[in-house]
Amino acid sequence: MAQVQSKPQVECGQGLYDFIIPKLYRAREVYIISPWLSPETARLIIHLVSHGTKIHLITTNDTSNRSHASAMRLLGTSQGSRSALAIGILLTIISIAFTALSPLALILLAPGAWLIYKGLRTKARQVHPSLTIRVVNNLHAKAIIIPESGLVGIGSANLTTHGLHSNLECWAWVRDEELASRLLKSFQA
Repeated sequence: MAQVQSKPQVECGQGLYDFIIPKLYRAREVYIISPWLSPETARLIIHLVSHGTKIHLITTNDTSNRSHASAMRLLGTSQGSRSALAIGILLTIISIAFTALSPLALILLAPGAWLIYKGLRTKARQVHPSLTIRVVNNLHAKAIIIPESGLVGIGSANLTTHGLHSNLECWAWVRDEELASRLLKSFQA
């Protein structure tokens, strides 16, 4: 593969949506690396995959960020739930403890086990054959890689409503097949 490089295109400011997102519409395959997403971005990803773009999303499992958790639900992930796990454990303990008083307490065992299972599930389910989601702990990088053209976007913007529309952010696009290949290897490990 011949090395193709171009002079970086760089933008800083508010409202980088039009600088970042249009390149995704022209791609057949995209790697999106962003710690947080918003429902707006999740809908964009759903639109892209439904129109033939293969998306590889690398993100976090940050359930404390309500917007990100909502975006992940839109994308069809089934994130583990601490409250479901806690309630499941409690129901199981109650069921076992009160079985001596009444065998009917065993009725609580089935929902308790189901809630424990639901609470421990952390893998994303695939809702579209062209969308894969990988959850990475401690992710802070923000990048977009379009392998077919060797296009790499790197910047400070999370792919969220605030990151794309209102925060003061910087983003750079460079066409560099070697860089694209190196980044893909580091995020596929």
